[in-house]
Amino acid sequence: MGGRNAVTWITTAFVAVLSLAICTGASAAESCSNERHREEQNSTYLPDCRAYEMVSPLEKNGTNVEGDTLLTQSTPDGERVVYSALAGFGEVEGSGGGGFTQYLASRQPEGGWTSHGITPTPGRDAFQFITGATILEAYSEDLNYVAVEAYTLRDAAGAAESAYNNYRLDTATGAVQTLTAPVGEVSLAPFDLYNSLRGSSGDMGVITFEASINFLPQAEGSGPKLYAWDHGELKLVGILPDGSPASDSSAAIEEFSYHIPRTDRTTVSRDGSRIVFISPGEGGQEQLYLRRNGASTAWVSESEGSAPVSEPSEVEFQWMSRDGNTILFTTADRLTDSDPGGAPLGLYMYKDGPSPTSESNLTFIARVKPFQLPKTSVDAVSEDGSRIYFYTEATPEFPEAGMYLWDNGTIHFVAPMQENPAYRQSEPARASQDGRVLAFTAEEQLTSAPVGRGVKEMYVYDEEGESLRCVSCRPDGMLTTSSVEVEPKATTAGAHLYSLGNERFVSADGSRVFFTTPESLVPGDVNGRPDAYEYDVQSGQLSLLSPGTDEQGAWFVAANENGDDAFIVTADELVGFDTDTLVDLYDVRVGGGVPEPTPQTGGCVGDECQGTPSAAPSFDTASGFTGLGNVVAPTSGGKSKPKALTRAQKLARALKACGRRHKARMRCKTRARTLYRVKKIGKRTSNGARR
Repeated sequence: MGGRNAVTWITTAFVAVLSLAICTGASAAESCSNERHREEQNSTYLPDCRAYEMVSPLEKNGTNVEGDTLLTQSTPDGERVVYSALAGFGEVEGSGGGGFTQYLASRQPEGGWTSHGITPTPGRDAFQFITGATILEAYSEDLNYVAVEAYTLRDAAGAAESAYNNYRLDTATGAVQTLTAPVGEVSLAPFDLYNSLRGSSGDMGVITFEASINFLPQAEGSGPKLYAWDHGELKLVGILPDGSPASDSSAAIEEFSYHIPRTDRTTVSRDGSRIVFISPGEGGQEQLYLRRNGASTAWVSESEGSAPVSEPSEVEFQWMSRDGNTILFTTADRLTDSDPGGAPLGLYMYKDGPSPTSESNLTFIARVKPFQLPKTSVDAVSEDGSRIYFYTEATPEFPEAGMYLWDNGTIHFVAPMQENPAYRQSEPARASQDGRVLAFTAEEQLTSAPVGRGVKEMYVYDEEGESLRCVSCRPDGMLTTSSVEVEPKATTAGAHLYSLGNERFVSADGSRVFFTTPESLVPGDVNGRPDAYEYDVQSGQLSLLSPGTDEQGAWFVAANENGDDAFIVTADELVGFDTDTLVDLYDVRVGGGVPEPTPQTGGCVGDECQGTPSAAPSFDTASGFTGLGNVVAPTSGGKSKPKALTRAQKLARALKACGRRHKARMRCKTRARTLYRVKKIGKRTSNGARR
């Protein structure tokens, strides 16, 4: 009898635990306030209560959204994003460099996204071929303004005719301000200002450009000169500490590395008050200077040792903080007594102060030996400069070649690196704001996870545990044979030649890392195509941001500052609004999602489709500006006969009925497309996207 009671008790307890588990699971599912949207999309597999929002409009003139990470940029809050396409749609009249047209999408308070073209229209006589193309170079942080290089723009006041000019464009109104309006008798040859934009403040109130033209009276000589357009006033940046203009030349930081893009925001402080520049000294050695508030100049690379060097050699700028107070650079000379010498270059930190000529401003970091020319060594830095990631070949101080972390004077080993890797200079690396987390790629095996030869993988270093993990390597321990994709080229080749900014693939707090890989890292990824992933640094969890089942694949292209908005491009129809087979931009948004349209009428395709469909949706896309996140609800007027569905609508209805997580989803879609014979637009590229 006691045994039977024990069995009964165990059974009752098991049922209770099972019921608790079921309830807990239900509560977990219901804990997302947007769970209804997630269920409608069959996207409950997404982490962090994310849901899909279609950013680009359905009506795109038959073109794909281009998935280039340098042509896609989000505001810090994720409410706005710029992207590109190879064909104009909506109100667009022209295109930019390489045929790309830029669009600005904004999220509406009620949900959904609207887009409008922002590429300005060239003048009628504009020279539009390679060097004469209209290039949108760099945006303000809020995307309200963009710096533009163009041969001539229509209705641009003050611009030199039949010549290249620099402009600032208001992305909301399309209003253009000419930055390089000739002063006095100055005249411009057609390409005097081509490729001359250099840096900008966060709000685009200050924009620098380089030219040999003497725009101002104090500018002299035929050498290059660095200018600043400062809230409508043109200023000469190259003023030496004694107040005299640089006699030979004053230039922006040279394009010596992929770490320094053509329009590099780290050369101008966020508020525009500080601008770094170089100018040769009396002995011909280039020196590093900091122009402050347009009123004074500090000699950054000035020696502070007991045996001062009159003119330090091989000075190379490495990085400047966003407030402009902290600068990193390297030099071949010993500038402080704490520098022991030895390796070819000394890495120094300059901290600005009120009286740089009479106070100590330099901190010696380390003696390094860069892998190759050009002489770059710094990979990533915390926002305040307190943590610096750098790499070096083997030296007396660093017996193993690799990457190291300088943390307020203490140095940690991060990862080994090959000697003289030819690719090292172009590998992207990003740190969290506090510098405690670093994400970077490398074409070599840095951990115990096996990696194929020449395969690029994503590594994450966490200073707290001094741990290094290959987050894109196969979790089953098998050989990883596919490279990650965090650099440009998601759906096109060549777009990355026009660089607008640096891709953000690490959240500001370092908790999230985003990347794309064809490798199947979780059970749900079964398509063998590139898919977007999120890695949670604290938990070590990997999650799909794309379904992992579509034959087209998906690519991560941008994120906002905290990582709540992760933008991907895909030809997959992730929401009911998406009824074509073109590549679209999606926001995989924490707490996101907008109501799905009313299901469409009609029958099903095969035995996979079940249920009773209802009325077809109605979309307001007449202007060409409105994304399908802003769906207008169907209206009725009496007993009017419903309009017959087009083949495209019937196909959309059938594809939706197939279900995104259905086990026979692929077969169902194939049958639907065969039945309705809706022609797919363009040819498939090598990476699976349609052109």
